[in-house]
Amino acid sequence: MQDIAGIRIVVPRRFDQDLAVSWLEAQFPDATKYDRLSEPSHGYRAIHLVVPVRDRFVELQIRTQLQDAWAQLSEKLNDRYPGIKYGLDPTGAHLATLKQASDLIAQTEALDERFMEGQTPPGFFDQLEELRYNITRFLSQAADDEGEA
Repeated sequence: MQDIAGIRIVVPRRFDQDLAVSWLEAQFPDATKYDRLSEPSHGYRAIHLVVPVRDRFVELQIRTQLQDAWAQLSEKLNDRYPGIKYGLDPTGAHLATLKQASDLIAQTEALDERFMEGQTPPGFFDQLEELRYNITRFLSQAADDEGEA
């Protein structure tokens, strides 16, 4: 364990995540950044900043609401299937569901970023709505599976 404290910051969307990370990096120039957006860890996506404070470290997790929902589900599933959040799943079924949900969230956030940049390709809103529906379905299905145990 390297940090003595952790702070989770949950923002509405990727645009806000980028703003928060930029602001925090300016406030803490000695922070080490771990980008789990470009390199997800078993589906986990977020930005972590590890900030040195008086010879100790504080970890800042910056997540979007969708990234946080996925991480919360992963934690709940890990209670039932120990090690799943670290990629351990003997059947592979639950890990595959988590990965698929993570990929859908990344696709949704990418579309959302394009929208924020003023780029709305043909069928954009239909794609976005389909992705949001699929994410909700996956998260609900996983929660239902959790309740059956």
